[in-house]
Amino acid sequence: MKIVISAGGTYGHINPALSLTAVLKKNNLAQIFFVSPNKELEGKLLRQNIKAYFIVNPKIRMNSALAFIHSLVSLITAVCACFYILLKLKPHVVVGFGGYAAFPLVFSACILGIPAAIHEQNVVIGKANRFLSYFVRKVLVSFPETKELLKSKKLVVTGNPIRQDLRIIAKYEALKYLGLSDGVFTVLVMGGSLGAHKINEKFTEAIARIKDMAFQVIHISGKDDFEFIRNFYNKIGLKNCVYTFCEEISYFFSAADLIIARAGGSTIAEISYFKIPAILIPYPYAGAHQAENAKTLTISGKAVMIDDENLNTEILSGYLKDFILHQEKLAEMKKRLSEKNNFDCAEKVAKEVLSLR
Repeated sequence: MKIVISAGGTYGHINPALSLTAVLKKNNLAQIFFVSPNKELEGKLLRQNIKAYFIVNPKIRMNSALAFIHSLVSLITAVCACFYILLKLKPHVVVGFGGYAAFPLVFSACILGIPAAIHEQNVVIGKANRFLSYFVRKVLVSFPETKELLKSKKLVVTGNPIRQDLRIIAKYEALKYLGLSDGVFTVLVMGGSLGAHKINEKFTEAIARIKDMAFQVIHISGKDDFEFIRNFYNKIGLKNCVYTFCEEISYFFSAADLIIARAGGSTIAEISYFKIPAILIPYPYAGAHQAENAKTLTISGKAVMIDDENLNTEILSGYLKDFILHQEKLAEMKKRLSEKNNFDCAEKVAKEVLSLR
């Protein structure tokens, strides 16, 4: 059986696709091909012995007439390339993981009559997936709440596949690996795969207010803010480790007592898997879908949320000080996060995909 998978853009789309790929390959369930505009995936896919095809970025840009025309040409080019790929491979099933990057392949498959499925990582289904939902055979979603927003008999709740290499590590071992102290309150700050300047800025201002308290920081800054963040910690003398981006995310989550992060679908799934209380600051753009993701945890007391427009030094430092001084609040949040969750999401997605043949 041949399956073609498409994902691109941010790792919030890419990682669930790679998780499905790993499950299908591990069980020898299908021959896998991958289509993406993200050329940097080539090495990773080659190591997994997966044939990859790279297309132009089909994202539609509306900031000017010239940009729109250029992006429309790119989209048409990508669709034509996907027609060629599908006619060449003759797959049994096609799967897209949302965003403009996966649109050309899934759209081409639907026109050619090839069974197709899409997976949505967020509560609110994205524009590309919403359009494709009318044509595909199955719409696989991460959250039960999506059923209230998209009424469709095609919809199946599978959950959001997390990376197959994630594992819970003993806290002392994770702290030792990162060069941090055992027994000290540890905050993990991350802004998604691309970093988040506003979170970096407001967090540094907030901890400058409480730097004399007993805590340490793991900070994933993103590439653009790395020097700024590293120099800041050197200046105030707070124990820390700073990374632009890191594949060994299991150590970061396992070491943390509290996470400060955006609220992408993959981040929500990872927080739930590692059972770490969080301060969530949803990304305010892209249809503001992250706020709905965050509510799936905040409504049950598993996290707290600060709207991006309300994010300021006083609010953030207040939360940090309160959690450091009253860690029983985090213990209660962690207890709620420990309620039964299923993390066989990649297997569920695989089962639905294989049923399309």
